Amino acid sequence: MSIWNTKKYLEQEYVHNGRSTGSIAKEFKTFPNTVRRALIKHGIELRTKSDAQKNFLETNEHPMCGKTRTDEERQKISEGIQEHFDGLSDSEMELRKQAQSERAIEKWASMDEEERKKNILKMQRANREMSGKGSKNENMVAKLLSDAGYKTVQRSTDFSPQNRFEIDIAIPSCNVAIEWDGAAHFEPIYGDKDLSRVIQKDVRKNDSLVGFGWTVIRCRDHSTAHSVAFCRRAVNKIIEIIKTTNKKTKGIYQIDAE
Repeated sequence: MSIWNTKKYLEQEYVHNGRSTGSIAKEFKTFPNTVRRALIKHGIELRTKSDAQKNFLETNEHPMCGKTRTDEERQKISEGIQEHFDGLSDSEMELRKQAQSERAIEKWASMDEEERKKNILKMQRANREMSGKGSKNENMVAKLLSDAGYKTVQRSTDFSPQNRFEIDIAIPSCNVAIEWDGAAHFEPIYGDKDLSRVIQKDVRKNDSLVGFGWTVIRCRDHSTAHSVAFCRRAVNKIIEIIKTTNKKTKGIYQIDAE
């Protein structure tokens, strides 16, 4: 066993000295995910992304201070992030999703009634401002689908039964409705009661669209930030479903965008 792979060394360097998995991996010519798996194996708690960033900025100047990234640099960063997630095992990905959900639930639970009311008002105001618009990831997914040759229409009521509700991303030529679901659609971030209400609403929407002859693809967005590579991965899954569905297999499909 190499020295970096021992519990004693990792506790000293990662926990006490605050080094990153990338720094340790670079020194010993291995991979950050390999170091991460060693930390998990030894029961050492992993830092969250925000903790890691805070730890770095305490001892280093912000790397983008006075700089502007080019589109090419942004693309490379996005691809690098996606490569990181591709390298995670299924169990690591599940742990990441669980930790993300738990942090959101804990944050909501820690608020007093006044803070919750302010947050609800803030979300309602944001929803009104975003009416007819999608999130950055949703908009990028629509663009990538368009680039792939699919004519998309976003946030329109034109294709729902009796124009009762919006479809996040509609592909009319294929009768495909894509619903881009944030965490509040599948995690009890605001409590079990709110989640139950959202799920019931989504089920009614699914049934209505399928009864109208549409295929519904629900994409659970597990991201923590906007990423072109992340969106491209989701689009590949969506296109795979579109290509394999026909009149006999129309229905409801669910994918995890991760």
